[in-house]
Amino acid sequence: MSQNRRYSSHEVEQPFRKMLSYNGKDESISISDLGTFFAAIGYIYTPEQLKEYENYSNRLLGGRFPLDLIVKSLAFIDDAEELLKIHINALDQDKDGFIDESEFKTILITLRAHMGQGDYANVDYAQFVKEADTNKDGKISIDEAVEWFVKRGKGKK
Repeated sequence: MSQNRRYSSHEVEQPFRKMLSYNGKDESISISDLGTFFAAIGYIYTPEQLKEYENYSNRLLGGRFPLDLIVKSLAFIDDAEELLKIHINALDQDKDGFIDESEFKTILITLRAHMGQGDYANVDYAQFVKEADTNKDGKISIDEAVEWFVKRGKGKK
C-alpha cells in the first residue's frame, strides 16, 4: 500500500496549474514537470517509480499527464482496487472496455514499477485470460482485469 495520503482535487489542481509546462487547453503537464509537481504536493516516490511514470507517459500519453488522471489517482492513492480501475481504464488504449495483450503487458510494467516483480512475475497473457475470464467470453473486461489484479496482488493465485 502507498505511503502517501489521499489528496483533494483542490490540493492537486492549484500546483498542477502552476507547472511551467501546464497547457490549459488540454489541462496537462509535461513529464518533465512531474517531479516538481510531486515535490509541490509532498508526494513520495522512488526514482524507479518516476522513471516508470515517464515511460507510462511517453508510451501512452504523448509525454504528458492529464489533470483528470492525476486528480483521480491521487484521490484514491490508498485504495488499490480503485487505483487499478482508474489506471486500467486509462491503459485501455482503444477504449473498447477490454484488455488485449499489449494493454496487459503495459499494465504489468506499470504494476512492477510500484510493487516489484512479486505476484506479477512470470505471468503471460494466455494465463491471464484463462484465470481472469470469469464469464468465459474469451475477452477480459476492465472489471475482470481489476478483479484478477487485485486477487493476484493479494497472493491468491
